[in-house]
Amino acid sequence: MSRFLFPALFAALLLASVAPGEAHSQPRIGVHTGLNFDGTDILFGGQAQFGIDVGGRQAIGQVGFDIYPLIEDVFTSRINGNVLFNLLSGVGSEIYGGGGLMIQMSRFDLPEGSNLDETDTDFGINLVAGLVLSGADRRYRPFLEVNQTIGGGTDFAARVGVFLKLTK
Repeated sequence: MSRFLFPALFAALLLASVAPGEAHSQPRIGVHTGLNFDGTDILFGGQAQFGIDVGGRQAIGQVGFDIYPLIEDVFTSRINGNVLFNLLSGVGSEIYGGGGLMIQMSRFDLPEGSNLDETDTDFGINLVAGLVLSGADRRYRPFLEVNQTIGGGTDFAARVGVFLKLTK
């Protein structure tokens, strides 16, 4: 039963993200790099943020991915779906927090003739906090984000990147 709970919740989150809200004024897409402190692994990825309504409250939908290309003999990738709330907005900057779901997929390079599985899939819950700064021309916005994942490869990661506005 619990094996199907995480995929069902993730699908519900993605469906909720299809209906954009009006609070988060501009959708944005970004790229990031970071460090996973559990294994001190470097990560690269991207994410999109857009406005959604959650029970009549304005929120930010976030869908993103991370890849870990430098781990020896393993290729790991993650898909994240989060619902974030704007906690504080000030002179061009925002502080947000929230959470969601994570799916981690790993592929292992195993020795010839090994009977072990070559792939593994894990699910986890994200706790996310971030800071978005104003950009010089407001078409780009640097950000810093921290993410604690519970379950399915429990770890702590920090990301830095830049968001680009999709509209003028």
